[in-house]
Amino acid sequence: MPTLSEIEKLIPQLNPRRYTKLLKMKEIPELVTFLHPDETILRITPALLPEGVRNGIFIATNTRCFFLYKGGFFSEIFFELILYDKISSVEFNMSIGQLVIYTVSKKIEFQGIIKEELRDLCDFISSQAHKKSEPAAAPASVDTGNDMIAQLERLSHLKEQGAITEEEFIVAKKKLLGM
Repeated sequence: MPTLSEIEKLIPQLNPRRYTKLLKMKEIPELVTFLHPDETILRITPALLPEGVRNGIFIATNTRCFFLYKGGFFSEIFFELILYDKISSVEFNMSIGQLVIYTVSKKIEFQGIIKEELRDLCDFISSQAHKKSEPAAAPASVDTGNDMIAQLERLSHLKEQGAITEEEFIVAKKKLLGM
């Protein structure tokens, strides 16, 4: 799991146009608690979730994408998880900086993404979703028992926090256990 300083060093490489804005965002320190040990941030951008007008950050990793934002009376952190294997299609509207992700169960819209990032982000998410929908090959190595327990505990913690639904928990747990 990357540290905050590692994330802060990575951001200018991933988003050279808006890294100063990203580094000032209150959600950045929270990333450390939401990333899995084997997870790598591959895309990151400020975005707006029009539903409820929530400003935050959109993150695409090697395993999933999600939207983090702070809100509420006590500045709680909220987490909108989008698993690649649940994505059915991805669209974008360049003129308004809109990214639309269609999952098995819902449509999620993001706005405020600059044109120079939008097409790349859409293509990246589409390719990851396509990879995850293909039948998986046999794993090259088996996770150690301790690593699997840690990942199961993390899933359980995310479910308890409301970051993932019961259905997402069950799917992720089955995937982790190879079922």
